[in-house]
Amino acid sequence: MTVIIVLVMIIILWAVYYSSSLLCKYAKKTVLGVTIPDYARNDKKIKKIISAANKEIRIFLFLFFIEIFPILLFYKYPSLIITYLFIWIFFVFFTFNRLISRHRRTLMNIKEENQWVGENLKTISIDSEVTRLKDTVPIKKKNFLIPFLISTLPVLVFVSGSKDLVLLFLSSISFLSTCACYIVYSFLSSGESVEYSHNTSVNLMCNRIRRYWSSCAWFVIAIAESLSFAGLSLFINNKFLFWNIFSIVLSVLVIFGVITVMLVRKKSEDMCKRILKLEKTSFIIDDDYYWKGGMLFYCNFNDRRVWVDNKTSLGYTCNLASRSGRLFVYLSSVLSIIIIVSLITLFLILDFTVFDMKFQNKEIAISAPIYGYSFSAKDIKDIQLSDKLPQVFKINGAATERYLLGNFDVTGYGSSKMYVYKEKSPFIIIELSGGYVFFGSQNPEKTMEYYERLSKIILEK
Repeated sequence: MTVIIVLVMIIILWAVYYSSSLLCKYAKKTVLGVTIPDYARNDKKIKKIISAANKEIRIFLFLFFIEIFPILLFYKYPSLIITYLFIWIFFVFFTFNRLISRHRRTLMNIKEENQWVGENLKTISIDSEVTRLKDTVPIKKKNFLIPFLISTLPVLVFVSGSKDLVLLFLSSISFLSTCACYIVYSFLSSGESVEYSHNTSVNLMCNRIRRYWSSCAWFVIAIAESLSFAGLSLFINNKFLFWNIFSIVLSVLVIFGVITVMLVRKKSEDMCKRILKLEKTSFIIDDDYYWKGGMLFYCNFNDRRVWVDNKTSLGYTCNLASRSGRLFVYLSSVLSIIIIVSLITLFLILDFTVFDMKFQNKEIAISAPIYGYSFSAKDIKDIQLSDKLPQVFKINGAATERYLLGNFDVTGYGSSKMYVYKEKSPFIIIELSGGYVFFGSQNPEKTMEYYERLSKIILEK
């Protein structure tokens, strides 16, 4: 787990580096999110600001890269790893946003002082291109029935005989993912038009292209995720293999989705550029003053769009001036906080709740987070004491450097329940009528005490 988290942190830093390289590069008459005309791009003040921003970003990346490694100290405690990860992520984006905001404000002040504005472009007719693209329309909504139907395949497998609840879990994940793709598709394919030019035909064509390619991207992503989750049902009988493939599929789908959106975005932008080059007149919309918080938020009451292109050219952001935009940002923020707090709380409970065994009349209860278990004394067939644990494969539970908790496939014993601290031998192996239970207290002396009490119960039988 620790290695995966470290890789995630490195990927986050790479994403920040990539985003910063785009921001500090003069492209589309924009640098650091501020529109600058071509005749001013070589201004000494601008070059000085960009140079300072690049230098600070390199220092920022180096410092946060060094701050990855303290997480290795917590390798035995997933709860502390997760907590450190989220705190680290918060400060990465907070610091990066503050850094960019400061240099952007300086650049905006220079722009105001010099009264820099956009410049007109000289182009040729676009009549032939308009005719060629007049039938470009978004993918129809009914096509999304295909991924929705595919997402029901695990349910059909469940109904047909394999009564494994994981199949319903797969179908639910697939259905929710398809719903998410459909919602984004609906926003992008039927949202407010973007004004690219004074020319109505140019605006019509560019908006058709943008909507068409956006609808293609999210339809392809929906098909990919529904087929992937449906395919996972083929491995349902081997839980160890299934959960490993499931983790890989999730990672691949995320990467595939990001790459697909980026490629489609580039494709539509290139087509729009070609159209803009063919029109007689063109203009630059200077909306720099509507971006707040280092380009994190867009707030323009004169713009009716809910989704607008991000200044980094990587995806979209919400217009907080719109009601739907505010609702989306507030709800997603609250939901994210709830998920993060719940996740940290869950791992803290798992890491710091001690396994215990309680004897109540003829019942033995094992208290443990989430996976507590109880059994009758009459179900005990035999007990053993062992200093070593056999090889185990997790079915449903938690396996960390410190403990094993939950349901496992144990070599030589089959499906068993584990409640052991790996470095605290000895371990009690309880054979029951329906399987095996492995138990080991954090205190070896307590483990021996429980073993003696269980031995007396067997003798009394």
